Amino acid sequence: MRFIQDLSPETICLLERIYRQSRHHQVRQRAHCIVLSFQVLRWLN
Repeated sequence: MRFIQDLSPETICLLERIYRQSRHHQVRQRAHCIVLSFQVLRWLN
């Protein structure tokens, strides 16, 4: 499995906003997956 690395705080905020506010389900889902992938990687380290 691949994890997302090196996201800036600004990028995380933007992805979380997209996840909450986007009208498109697929866009929300992708943003959420990226944030979760980054959180899992931080948790594993």
